[in-house]
Amino acid sequence: IPYFMGLMLLEAFVLASQNKRIPRVNDTVNSMTLGLLLLISQLMVIPVGIIAYSWVYNNFCLYKLPWQSPWTWWITVIAFDCGYYWFHRMAHEINLFWAAHQTHHSSEEYNLSTALRQSVIQQFTSWVSFLSTYQC
Repeated sequence: IPYFMGLMLLEAFVLASQNKRIPRVNDTVNSMTLGLLLLISQLMVIPVGIIAYSWVYNNFCLYKLPWQSPWTWWITVIAFDCGYYWFHRMAHEINLFWAAHQTHHSSEEYNLSTALRQSVIQQFTSWVSFLSTYQC
């Protein structure tokens, strides 16, 4: 969070030095509030996700990858990135997922603080895209 705040201040400084309009304070505060709500909600959701992941892994694991192998980490990064891509695409194309994702696109301005504008509900729909990563 401190790094992100620093980058938002840097963005405002660069925009001001270029005589461009800096992000509105109310919009930035709204984005930061939504980001904070997401972090708070994750304190409750992440433990449930870990339990669910462990259960699926223990009961339905197709193949156990060796943790010390670099290939395991590369495969994991690629699988996670692929899962995120499909989740984000579904969030734009399927109405149920769009209902949870549209908060991210609700700002009238596009600046660094809008990245914090994440829906609390979206984390309840994103798990679908990562099911494939649970199998190894």
